[in-house]
Amino acid sequence: MNGNVIVLSIHVTQGSFLLLKVQNSLNGPVSLHSQGLSQNGTNYLDDAYMVMQCGIPPGDSYTYKIDTKDQAGAFFIEGTANFQHADELRMALVIREKYKPVKLR
Repeated sequence: MNGNVIVLSIHVTQGSFLLLKVQNSLNGPVSLHSQGLSQNGTNYLDDAYMVMQCGIPPGDSYTYKIDTKDQAGAFFIEGTANFQHADELRMALVIREKYKPVKLR
C-alpha cells in the first residue's frame, strides 16, 4: 500500500494451540507453509502447494491447527500456491517462550 509492505504478525505464548482460519477470497487456490516451524505429526498441514496440500479453493476456508508446545522464536507463514508469497501473502508468527519463574534460595 503506497509503496509499503504491510506484514500481519501473530503473537502467541509457547504452549498455545493456534487455530488459523484462512478464508480464500482470491481467484485461485491458497496453500500455507510455515518457514522454520516444526510440524511434527502434522506435516500434511505444512508443505508446498500440490505436494502435501491441494490448496483451499476460491470461496472456501480451512482452519490450520498449530501446536506451539515445543517451539519458541520468530517464524514466517506464507502462501505457496502460484508464488503467493511474492505477492505479499505472508505473515510473521512470534512464539514467545513461556515464562518460567526463577526459584530463589
